[in-house]
Amino acid sequence: MAKSLQQALDEGAQKLHAFAPEHCFEARCLLAHHLQKPKSYLFSHPEAILDPQVEQAFFACIKKRASGFPLAYILGYADFMDLRLCVNDAVLIPRNDTEALVTSVLKFTNKDANITCIDAGCGSGAICCAIKHYCPNWHVLGMDLSQAALNVSKANAHAHQLDIPLFRGNFLECIQSQSIDIIVSNPPYIDPKSPYLKADGLEFEPSQALIADENGLGDIKTLFQQANRILKPNGLLFLEFGFDQIDAISNLAHKYCFESLEIQNGPFIAALQKKAS
Repeated sequence: MAKSLQQALDEGAQKLHAFAPEHCFEARCLLAHHLQKPKSYLFSHPEAILDPQVEQAFFACIKKRASGFPLAYILGYADFMDLRLCVNDAVLIPRNDTEALVTSVLKFTNKDANITCIDAGCGSGAICCAIKHYCPNWHVLGMDLSQAALNVSKANAHAHQLDIPLFRGNFLECIQSQSIDIIVSNPPYIDPKSPYLKADGLEFEPSQALIADENGLGDIKTLFQQANRILKPNGLLFLEFGFDQIDAISNLAHKYCFESLEIQNGPFIAALQKKAS
């Protein structure tokens, strides 16, 4: 027997109840996605009868989500700042903590200045796209070691008509010394032994974008080394880091001649300035 939209929603939410804290919201997202309608349509037409093919596709996605597969990967997009970005399993799903990273960049900089900024490990392009969106006069670059991730970044920059040159490389190794004003990065910072890796959906996200050796600090140390070389005097470094790495960030900042503008304790964001020689 064909189901109404409300019946399908209720059943879908119930199937997700044990797996997704926001099970009702996620069921609405999935059903609206398959109907190609806004979520408001579900509230205004609860009695509408669901097409059998749409019903089958909807419950297939409910089953997939109940297995732990991330909602954003099923939908094929994630919202970040004011942008809707395409995502797939080649990139991390943009998160609220990373929105705080972009907000920190905007807080400490002049959007109208002549700035060269690079997103080191750009992944989906969330950071570089958001910065270019808010600071259109800046020369914003993106770099990632993964070509598959760069393909996603390119698609997102193109979708939002943002001119962002993209390069393949290991963080900043091929960037000229003292050529960059601002570095922004959400580097891999999770210890391979961390229980956090068992959190909802993380097992499906690219491990190379999550995990770093040396208790999660290996890539952050590389980032500091390279930032010290390529930043201009008084250049800025903004990065996201793990909840247990505040002391390590402070020590690395001191070692590589950075002054702290701000270190946030949840979300864990550092805004640092390279000391002038």
